[in-house]
Amino acid sequence: MKKHIFYDLWCATDKVHDIKIEYDKTKKIKDQILFQLDHVKLLNVSKSYCDGIYQGIWFLLLVDTDFLKLFEPVDLGFNESLVDDIDLLISNRYFLKTINDLNESINYNRTTTLESFDFLSNNKEVKCKKIYIDGNYAFTNYHTGNVVQRGAYSSFPIFSSSVNIHNFQCDGTDNDCIKNYYNHNSAPNIANTVTLSATSYSTINYKLS
Repeated sequence: MKKHIFYDLWCATDKVHDIKIEYDKTKKIKDQILFQLDHVKLLNVSKSYCDGIYQGIWFLLLVDTDFLKLFEPVDLGFNESLVDDIDLLISNRYFLKTINDLNESINYNRTTTLESFDFLSNNKEVKCKKIYIDGNYAFTNYHTGNVVQRGAYSSFPIFSSSVNIHNFQCDGTDNDCIKNYYNHNSAPNIANTVTLSATSYSTINYKLS
């Protein structure tokens, strides 16, 4: 499957490498896929707890040969009672938006360009790739070692589902804002203990190397 360049930029923070899949060998693996829409397959749903407090859920998705691990927070409505019911979960509008956005990113019909700059944070080099869509700044991918984090969004609607969603964080011309976003929100700076618990209906499980 040929993917648009935008797909790799959008999913850079979500791609999982060196993953080992475990599943019920008494059943066909295709029958254990929880949900599929176009190119995206849902393999696993796991609850996330930070220092013992429920935070939301992680999805393990398969897109062609790519494994993606995406987080959805409780404040978007992903409470435990919703997550416990797979039928409610896969009909949730935020879940469907995530899946539809991924499918749109594969066949993206807009021009995507990049601008880059680097800076130091806590003595670590951070490589920033600013993504522009049709000439409009959209977001930044931060590369710190092997970790990629997406953030510092503008108000530009990235997907067709984003027209009425306003999530302004930074202007593309303001590199100081982009740096400050990283310093306050970067994944490498998070020190809390996170544990995952797979839902009972997820018979496909995984381990990361």
